[in-house]
Amino acid sequence: MKGLKVLVISLGALIMIGLGLLGYGVYQKAADPDTALLTPDAKAPWPDAKPPWKEYHKGWKPPEPFGDKDIVLPAGCRVEKVISTRGRRLFLQVGPSGPLCERIVVVDAAKGTVLGTLKIKTGP
Repeated sequence: MKGLKVLVISLGALIMIGLGLLGYGVYQKAADPDTALLTPDAKAPWPDAKPPWKEYHKGWKPPEPFGDKDIVLPAGCRVEKVISTRGRRLFLQVGPSGPLCERIVVVDAAKGTVLGTLKIKTGP
């Protein structure tokens, strides 16, 4: 009977530890959606990060530096937010509010080229 009590208590403790780790993982993902919980180098900077396995074996090379590039915005507009994805694209949210400035500029982070601009228009 004593062995059964020890077993039940230890399994209960393991369940509580597991729920705690699960809660921690959910909290980390909510705070930073790009967090990878099982890979230690998930936050490594681009050139030093290990490429995905398949790309690595296809002769993947880190991107070459591209120097300074200019992105022209209309007068009075500024970059309000930069959104980075795990891929090679950056999304620049331009503001302030108004028909002239509201846009999102999509940039290829590896080449430094503007892929396109999404202009926000309001209407009927």
